[in-house]
Amino acid sequence: MLKGFFSQKKEIELVAPIQGELIPIDKVKDTMFSQKVLGEGFAMVPNEKIVTVVSPITGKINNVFPTKHAIGLIGPRNIEILYHFGLDTVSLKGKGIQCHISEGQKIKKGEKMLTIDLSEYEAAGIDVVNMLVFTNEVDVSEILEKLEYRKYQRGEAL
Repeated sequence: MLKGFFSQKKEIELVAPIQGELIPIDKVKDTMFSQKVLGEGFAMVPNEKIVTVVSPITGKINNVFPTKHAIGLIGPRNIEILYHFGLDTVSLKGKGIQCHISEGQKIKKGEKMLTIDLSEYEAAGIDVVNMLVFTNEVDVSEILEKLEYRKYQRGEAL
């Protein structure tokens, strides 16, 4: 668990949202993510064909995009996180994505948010990398410095 972030009050504990390999966000093949236009973060490459996505934090679902490919979360100390599935996934309009949450809902880290069947996305040549981006102006360097770029089990502490 990544503890100590904002240690003067409530700690932020993150878990892996999917099963797969954690990679630096600057390795993502989309400049919005790799150049950190939306914020700092990291990415994960799934190693399952049916991906279960869990909440990386305990907090609240701020928004669910209509195509279900992106979810906004608010966590401890009002940290804002964007979970984003794939690159150019909007084009398939949510096909193969089952949503298990709703806007405004409180959620615990490790609780299921989405189930995604990657088959249609891979058949369409869509990159299925998953991104986790810290979208508000908070210093997340302590979190990012502690990350180990390796394979994780879904729900495993980062």
